Amino acid sequence: MPCTQLHVFDQLDRDERGRVLSVGHSAAIPSELIPPDTRVVPVDAERAGGRLLFDHEEIVRLAVDRLRRDYASELDPAGLLGAEFTVYHLRKVYEAVFGRPLMKDTFRRLVVPNLDSTGEYGTDFGRPAQIHRRTDRTRLTPKAWATLTG
Repeated sequence: MPCTQLHVFDQLDRDERGRVLSVGHSAAIPSELIPPDTRVVPVDAERAGGRLLFDHEEIVRLAVDRLRRDYASELDPAGLLGAEFTVYHLRKVYEAVFGRPLMKDTFRRLVVPNLDSTGEYGTDFGRPAQIHRRTDRTRLTPKAWATLTG
């Protein structure tokens, strides 16, 4: 889970107290790696019950846009899933990243060419689901970009 530099924020009026430079970074990490005593709060200002300070809404928006752009062009680039997973779990990650439900069959057609079946089945709930792993074909097609961002 690499942390990447997002942007240098240096607008003169970004803080009323004076000139402040900030270097924003972002990282996507699996929820199970977040310590249990960590307080997680929504970053959406509307859901957070008010406005974020200074230009922090812009910083968060830029981080989310970058994450979505990465996920629209590559299969799970942050590695939020383990080495083996079902298409259902992969779709749930993509739905969380894009903030909307995705059509099950359409999503499957977009990602299955980038996956190898392990030949095993998992039984989290309902019917057993085929377990897959990543291949070296991580780039998604341009159709994936249109479907995921559209």
